[in-house]
Amino acid sequence: MRDYNALILLGMAILCTSCAFLRSELGAETPQDLRRRFELAERYGPTEDHKPPRSVREAYVAQHPELKIATKNAILGGRADVVMTREQVKVAWGEPTSIKPMQGKADEIWRYNGDGGLFTLLYFRNGVIVRQDIVNRWGIVLETEFSGLY
Repeated sequence: MRDYNALILLGMAILCTSCAFLRSELGAETPQDLRRRFELAERYGPTEDHKPPRSVREAYVAQHPELKIATKNAILGGRADVVMTREQVKVAWGEPTSIKPMQGKADEIWRYNGDGGLFTLLYFRNGVIVRQDIVNRWGIVLETEFSGLY
């Protein structure tokens, strides 16, 4: 019975991860998703004076019509979302505070300092964000977002 319950939980976790990945790939975010992403970016991402000007973000989006709607909205809103590329993150958030090379599930981790001692860690693999952590000054992860690629 215990193994059966574990399999059900594993299946549900895989299904939830897959749904989140497909939703981000298709750009089908609910208003609650968009509000949550906006709030997280405002609280834990780099401050506005660190981000590139909105005109730079608008020019990038105009030059890349192939971008998915969710990615366009993230760049214009100054947010970094899973499955964005390094280039797209730099356009949305600017240069990271630090970059740490890794081996394993991620090639490198980018750190962006936010207000109040909070910061964001972006985990990249093959040039794409596969995980995003919101961390407090004591190193405690407050929230994590995964892509189906992690």
